[in-house]
Amino acid sequence: MSRVTLHRIENGNPAVTSLFEAQTEQGAVQGIVAFVKYGDLTYRLLGYTPAGKLQAYEKTFRSSIASFAELKDKARLEVTPYQVELVKVDREVTVTEFNKQHPSTIPVERVAVVNGLDTPEVRIPAGTMFKRIIGGQGAAVAQKKAAPADTTAGK
Repeated sequence: MSRVTLHRIENGNPAVTSLFEAQTEQGAVQGIVAFVKYGDLTYRLLGYTPAGKLQAYEKTFRSSIASFAELKDKARLEVTPYQVELVKVDREVTVTEFNKQHPSTIPVERVAVVNGLDTPEVRIPAGTMFKRIIGGQGAAVAQKKAAPADTTAGK
């Protein structure tokens, strides 16, 4: 399966790509790996899928690799990442009550999930270290301009 190609990707950066097969604890996988030079750094980009499905995803993987370029979109450059902050719960409360006292920048339902709980009505025992999510400013604006939502190709 080894097919090494030296070329330039769409934005002109030099790249080396190769198809590969590997065995993992979860089973065999196939994919494409690319090493792309950008400035003084070389980035490794990887797309893989369960063995036997590469043909269905290779075009998507190659397209994704070819899109590697300098980020110039101002809205995306101004996005700040979400951050996790740990808070010690001083008395028993529900996730909803916790979120009112320590607001997160994501919906309360997601705060519950981040903390391994099913719903915001679940009670949190006093003394528990609980996660709240802060930051993530600008993400909604950048996401409206994002590529198609299927970012799980090949999984």
